[in-house]
Amino acid sequence: MQTHEPLSLGGSGDGTTSDPDHHRQPPARAMQGARGRQVPCVNEESRTLEVGAALQPKAAVPEDVHKEMPTRTAAEAESQAAAAEVTLPVFIGVAESSSSSDARKGPSARLFPEGLKQACSRKSLAHHPLCCSLCSLAAVLLVTGGGMVALPPSVNSDFSVFMKTDVAASVGHDVLAQAKRTRTQHDHRRLSQGIEGSAVQHHVMFTLTLLYELIEGTHGHPLGIMDPKILFKIAHFERRLRSISGWSALCSQVPGDQQRLCNPGVSVAVVALPTQDMKRGSTVPTALRFEGSNGQDMLPNKVIDHLLKLENLEEVLLPRDRRASDPVLAVRSVFRFMVLCCNSHDSAAKRFKLEADIKEQWSKFSGDSLLPVLSDAVKGRVFGEQLDADEWPFRVYFRGTGMLKKEFMEVLTSDIKLAAASSIFVLIYMFLHLRSLFLSIVGLFVMVLSVPLAYVVFAAITGITSMNVASFLSLFLIVGLGCDSAFVYSDFWHQSANIKAGEAERLIWTLQHAGKSTFASTFTTSISFLANLASVLRALREFGLFMGLCVLFVWILLTLIFLPFCAVSDRRRCSFGRFVRAFLMANMGLKRLLFRSDGEVTRPESGLETERTVDQAPVPEMQDPKVACWEVTSLYKYWARSCGRVVIRMMTCFIRFHRVLFLMWVICALTALIWAVAEVRTDAKLLNLFPPEHNQNRGNQVNEMFVDMAEAVPVGFKPPKLEHAVCQENAFKDSDSRDCVLFWCDTSAGKNPPTAPAAKGSCQCFRQTFMQDSCSGSPKALILQRYAWSRHMTEQDLGSLSAVFLQAANGSSLTINVQPIAPIVVQDWELGDVNVQSLTEVKMEVAKINRGSQLCGWTDLCFCELAICRPPAPWTPVPPLVFGAHPSQGSRRLVSTGPRVKLGDRVSVQVVFGLKIIGSRPMFGDFDPEGAWEFAENHQPQEPWAQRNMFAFCVDTARSELQVVEAQCWIENFRDYMKAMNEPFPVLPHRFHAMVSKFAVNALIGFTPPAEFLWFENGKLKASVINFWADVSKKTSAPAALAYSKTWDSHLAQYNAQASRFANNVWHSSSLWVVAEAQRELLTSTVLTLGLTIALAFIAMIIFTRSLVLSFFVVVATSGVISGLAFFMVVIMRWPVGPVEVISLIFFIGYAVTYSLHVAHRYSSPDAIPDQPEEVEPLNGEAVRRRRTEFALRSIGGATLGSAITTGGAACFLMAAQLTLFGKLGGVVLVVTLLSVLTALVPLPAALLWLGPVRPRTACKLRFQKLRSVL
Repeated sequence: MQTHEPLSLGGSGDGTTSDPDHHRQPPARAMQGARGRQVPCVNEESRTLEVGAALQPKAAVPEDVHKEMPTRTAAEAESQAAAAEVTLPVFIGVAESSSSSDARKGPSARLFPEGLKQACSRKSLAHHPLCCSLCSLAAVLLVTGGGMVALPPSVNSDFSVFMKTDVAASVGHDVLAQAKRTRTQHDHRRLSQGIEGSAVQHHVMFTLTLLYELIEGTHGHPLGIMDPKILFKIAHFERRLRSISGWSALCSQVPGDQQRLCNPGVSVAVVALPTQDMKRGSTVPTALRFEGSNGQDMLPNKVIDHLLKLENLEEVLLPRDRRASDPVLAVRSVFRFMVLCCNSHDSAAKRFKLEADIKEQWSKFSGDSLLPVLSDAVKGRVFGEQLDADEWPFRVYFRGTGMLKKEFMEVLTSDIKLAAASSIFVLIYMFLHLRSLFLSIVGLFVMVLSVPLAYVVFAAITGITSMNVASFLSLFLIVGLGCDSAFVYSDFWHQSANIKAGEAERLIWTLQHAGKSTFASTFTTSISFLANLASVLRALREFGLFMGLCVLFVWILLTLIFLPFCAVSDRRRCSFGRFVRAFLMANMGLKRLLFRSDGEVTRPESGLETERTVDQAPVPEMQDPKVACWEVTSLYKYWARSCGRVVIRMMTCFIRFHRVLFLMWVICALTALIWAVAEVRTDAKLLNLFPPEHNQNRGNQVNEMFVDMAEAVPVGFKPPKLEHAVCQENAFKDSDSRDCVLFWCDTSAGKNPPTAPAAKGSCQCFRQTFMQDSCSGSPKALILQRYAWSRHMTEQDLGSLSAVFLQAANGSSLTINVQPIAPIVVQDWELGDVNVQSLTEVKMEVAKINRGSQLCGWTDLCFCELAICRPPAPWTPVPPLVFGAHPSQGSRRLVSTGPRVKLGDRVSVQVVFGLKIIGSRPMFGDFDPEGAWEFAENHQPQEPWAQRNMFAFCVDTARSELQVVEAQCWIENFRDYMKAMNEPFPVLPHRFHAMVSKFAVNALIGFTPPAEFLWFENGKLKASVINFWADVSKKTSAPAALAYSKTWDSHLAQYNAQASRFANNVWHSSSLWVVAEAQRELLTSTVLTLGLTIALAFIAMIIFTRSLVLSFFVVVATSGVISGLAFFMVVIMRWPVGPVEVISLIFFIGYAVTYSLHVAHRYSSPDAIPDQPEEVEPLNGEAVRRRRTEFALRSIGGATLGSAITTGGAACFLMAAQLTLFGKLGGVVLVVTLLSVLTALVPLPAALLWLGPVRPRTACKLRFQKLRSVL
């Protein structure tokens, strides 16, 4: 047997070393085989003993080790060497040992030049891994901590950022929004005007909105949510809500009448359940007080509708566009806290402090007191009591100042806890795979640390500190990518013990082989993320850069910190846990699992305390548990060996049918791709981040049923009256029509029995006649009548009345005045029946024929077709009035010419005058507020022709084919304002700015101050915007929306061509254009980015594999995975292609390529065929392919499966998240992981067995050499 000289690491060439710590270096681990090649000695990983004749001198081994371990004889050593030559590792994750790659000196055999190996002397970092790891860790922590302090991150909960593109419509829309935010506040405030020189009070406003929706499928509520039982529950809930600690304290700071907006607030329950004041012994209320204490009897629905209309509360509390005949399915309650802060005489510092204190008080109250109660109410848990649909037949949703963001942060925090749970799962699996708790903790910590480090670098590059929701996916996704690299490093580190002798040499070898393999996958994965820099979606560019940095940094940190710690961990391998495990197994009869069949124990892993020479005899049994802990074979390793054999045998069976498997996979991939393309549809709608019944999902949909709060409850909104008087129907007062809001009578009142209801078509009347001497000689008699009827008086009814009363008053002619007044409540106190009818007042002046008559006139109180409230004396009944039959209402159907689209679904278009877009969207971040726009110099609104042009534009636009149904045109209101002041329009230039400033302060456009549509600078009007609403739905398809946008383009182009130079260059903007153009560009951008990603990944694979064939196979495998993913999303899940789907298709290309690239890279490794000369063409290509494929599966299969398990496990936790974005992408990650690992372990090896290159790294070189020789 041939021997070798001892290896020397940084010492002299005579086999000795000058290193005083030389005894810490492990002995040489290679021997010369009988066939003239080196046979590596396999350590604990392959269950074989180190053998070899040439070892370190005895002096290099500590004396205490020699005393404990007796040496072996030469015959035993030779037999062990013969056994070692034929022993091969059999479980996945451990490669066939070979040192032939070290014998090669060509550049194709190593990643780093030879000079690097020479540079790694005993003074280099390779000899001091602990120092390397700690220094790297300290530097990273210093940079990360300093960056987080200097650039503190914030969360952007607005998912609409994914709709911001570089197209013109999106740029214009964002510029207009930016201009509105930076608009200089007008010097005058409508609500804070005071006497000149007096202090102007400043308020801080907070709003809480409650939405109640009837649960679908609930029965027994024909009136909908206006059912008395439901309104009683709502009133009780709001009353308890107002009793929460902090509500009264905050509401007490609201001055004057505004306090009624927070207590009792504006609510249907407050209106429907007033306190009824009654006189002693009466059943008819004299007044209704709406103080929120809630009465016991609910007002009839018609009365409620009347009171809501009277107080202008219909748009505030009830859904818009509802029909009166339909039941109300949702209502809204509003509470406003207009807290007095300070006044204009206070210093700026004092105002700022007082305002901050009030906001802090609201934040604490809303977050600590309101939010928990309201969040529970959304889930049906009311003040700690869980109620079912029968007890609580409606859902509660809420909106509040700052509350939605707090709710979002609560959900996000809950989902981040799932990331912590997934980290525990990953930690457990890493411990099982790495068999080291220390390395598992270090590896997981390094992976998580890469996320804040990437944020710091990202923020430094882009200046963005507000991260969108998608960025938190990195906490889940980076773990799978990091585990892949960590497992590869760990497996290669253990393999290095069979090839290299010293710790430093092992580190260099691991970095050369594992570093190259992991960097190849890291580089391609990072490219798949960074390719999104070419996307038109700004959020995708930002997220792509951030994730690309995360992927790169996780590899860098694992290389600088985790890999050196692998060496550090090997030095202290015997832990207390291993001692306990060895002791338990030794005393539980499991020794047969701990020893080999020949009585030998497994070699311990390398380290000072565990080194033994091969001359020592095996220990037949464990005497001392402290010694035996190094000899114990892990049960996990025994299980891994067995499972590895099973998997390899399964792969062998698959390999027999490799052609069929590969062709079937190709057919399935093509079918999936064609099917997905045929079914694909785009949808640029924003993904709602919350579950369907969540407050910020269904709550948003319910909120859209109502008029916008800014319009329904403007800043100057006045609270409703606290009390309304109830009038008597028989007290005919001149002020009744003006002051009375309600009449009320009781059919069972009085001593007389109730009078029977009047017959159909007739009215039972009671009369009080006025006969006075003063009326003698008067030419006219006055007749006043009130009719309580379910319908209004018609001309036919009035004609009948004219004839009757002309005869009764002995008159010659009469004049009639008909006026509807407040409704009347007709109740039967005994039976509890309540009926509400319209009350119409008819006033007649009859010209008397006999002027000497003393008749002054009379009053009639008539009840038509309903129960009768009999008035007291001197009222007397008169014969019933009979009216003729009327034709049925609605006998002919009229064609509706009104708007077809509901108010809330109509498209809003803004037309801008005087603003000029000067900037474009930056690569990252939002517009610069000062550099995105400027005032147009040629826009001069004070010029008369400019005013004429703008006014004509409003008139022409309403008459055009643009389907405009409503407009907020400030120039029209300004014209009316000037006409009311008897001023000419157009206004003269020298008076224009002063008059428009007064208009902006004193007028209103609907409920909106004109200042919301105007931009002032130095007291001069510089720009304006006009809002139009069209009879076009917001849900219009993208092609139809783009066609409608072109109609506006044509209209504005025609106007700009004809308008004067003082009012042209007008442009328009709408959210509909943004969505339509984003939807159009989304698919194009996706295809372009996919192509760019695959092309860049292909180039990267050529660089690392040095083989066009292997790169092509990896691209094919990746394309197959993407086809399967597209099939899953489009066909199975029926998802339209939107921003989230783009993220899935593009971002997860890196996941799809990682496993296949690992297999292809190991297939091309020189270690696969260590004894194959480069100059000789192989004779048996099939055998070489088989050997390379088996080598690739053996060497990288364990890490691949481990990475897939950790990624899939993290995805399962991700699917359980409350945020739908996380759940959706969690399913995608799980699917792409399964498809990727199956493709990498079955179809790709089958393709390599069939068509794989024999010399992947040298084929091109040999062909080029042959070509040169021929030439």
